[in-house]
Amino acid sequence: TPTIQLLNDTAVMVENVAFIDDDLDELEIGGTVGWSEPWDASQITYYRVYLAEGPLAYHNKTQVAMVAVGTNEAQFYDAELADFLYITVFIETQLSEGSFGNALLFN
Repeated sequence: TPTIQLLNDTAVMVENVAFIDDDLDELEIGGTVGWSEPWDASQITYYRVYLAEGPLAYHNKTQVAMVAVGTNEAQFYDAELADFLYITVFIETQLSEGSFGNALLFN
């Protein structure tokens, strides 16, 4: 028997990403990244923080933190810089990760 499921497709992302690097090693990065919650966080379940080669979702990236909605900062330590130039924060809903994140160039 077919059923109906109501979907809400809202495009939101975090704003005002900020980062303080507390790691003193030249080839590592770590510290606290913070952001402002989107205007509508009702569908968000988690925030994922990545180090990325570029600001867009398809760029090579590695996850360094994941925190529940209601939290607007995350800590990570001893992450290798490799070719990463950006810290990106993406939202995640019950359905999937957002297609667009907010990026901060840290180099």
